[in-house]
Amino acid sequence: MTDMKKVVLFFLCVLMTHLSILAQVGYTSENNSIGFWTNDGIWSRNQTWLPTTPGVNVGGATTFVDLHGYIVRDGDLTLEGGVLLTVYDTLWIMGDINITQSSSIDIQPGGILIVDRNFVVNGGTTATNNGNVIVTGNLTSSGSATIDNSPEGVDGFFVYGTISASGGATFNGSSDTSSGNMLGESDLSVNNSDLYNFVHTILPVQIISLDASFDGEKVKVQWATTLELKNDRFEIYRSIDEVDFKYLGKVTGHGNSSALIEYTFVDDRPLTGKSYYKIKQVDFDGEYTYSPPVAVHVNPPAIIFQVIPTKVKNGNVKFKIGNISQDTFRVTLNGLKGSLAFDKTISLQKGITREIELPGTHQLQNGIYLLTLHTDKDHHRKKVILEH
Repeated sequence: MTDMKKVVLFFLCVLMTHLSILAQVGYTSENNSIGFWTNDGIWSRNQTWLPTTPGVNVGGATTFVDLHGYIVRDGDLTLEGGVLLTVYDTLWIMGDINITQSSSIDIQPGGILIVDRNFVVNGGTTATNNGNVIVTGNLTSSGSATIDNSPEGVDGFFVYGTISASGGATFNGSSDTSSGNMLGESDLSVNNSDLYNFVHTILPVQIISLDASFDGEKVKVQWATTLELKNDRFEIYRSIDEVDFKYLGKVTGHGNSSALIEYTFVDDRPLTGKSYYKIKQVDFDGEYTYSPPVAVHVNPPAIIFQVIPTKVKNGNVKFKIGNISQDTFRVTLNGLKGSLAFDKTISLQKGITREIELPGTHQLQNGIYLLTLHTDKDHHRKKVILEH
């Protein structure tokens, strides 16, 4: 081979490599990413001139989309212009998926595709399933479209509605739809109950933490989400036996979000002892799911209530008060026969311990009296002896 031929061959190799690199133009979602298809924070692109997200009509200059993590498309998704979508983790489409113009979708082993409505393939497209596909609507295949479905056992291609083929469409190489080993809703329920419950019970709201804690006065119920889709609200419930739960209140959700959001609900009148709290997540359509309950033990510090001294000579009655969980409380002083000698509402900053004197009590007759502290939850009594 002459030197000139070697040079020409070298430049041809470089050119072919460059053209091959240019041919692969597309997007990759970050590993373990959680978010919406249209959220640019979850995507990286191999060409800076590409838009920040693949868009909802994927094709044109884009030749591939590699999906990792848990991605939600809020609405329809169309693949066109020869693009290849590869699902390595989970893609939830809240609408139809339309695959056309020689595009392809490839569900890898362990991958999950959930389509809330219809799955439509036409125009020489290919759909390959080596993981799980769940279509709650219909599957329509036409125009030489190819569906290859090989999984067995717990994995499969599950279609709840009708399956139709026309215009040269094939299922595992045959025009007979039964050759595609397609399964239905009942098969998913039996074969893979965990996946069935994920699709039908767990709404696309990711609650990553839930906790209830007592701060000495109130119980704080705190939780956080990393993904919310059509989330209207959270309702908070409390129980003493983990069976009979009572509604306490609600916290408004953020609708659609893929950011970390932290929520807090305060129960300012908790029950003494062990209680259970759970939250009910409700979407805009009224669908809901409950969280597992969390327990908290409410053991408020004992109230400080001391008469100083118990026997009072030529002076006013005094007492020490502390650990009150309210801003105001009532104090009464009664004789042994029930006569009311003193009655007053007193203000005290929470968490403060102080000494209080009852003015005018030095004028009362000698004898034994009962000093009573009235709180919202209880009554506390102390004996006082007055001597002059």
